[in-house]
Amino acid sequence: MQTKQLDAAFAALYGGLLRLGHQGCLCYHALVVVGKDAGRVVNVDLEGRKPKFAPDRHFMDWYERWLDG
Repeated sequence: MQTKQLDAAFAALYGGLLRLGHQGCLCYHALVVVGKDAGRVVNVDLEGRKPKFAPDRHFMDWYERWLDG
């Protein structure tokens, strides 16, 4: 796959996310900033596993839980 094609595919999949931090080499936390799930935190794995939403409904709930942990 050409670099431009790869960049376009990546943007289509992850363009509505704001990266918050990483969990290791290929996993990171991201805040959804567009769409029906805006305001929620999702855990993304760049190896292609299905993204998993944090149990919290809003970013601040996730953030407070993260601070307490």
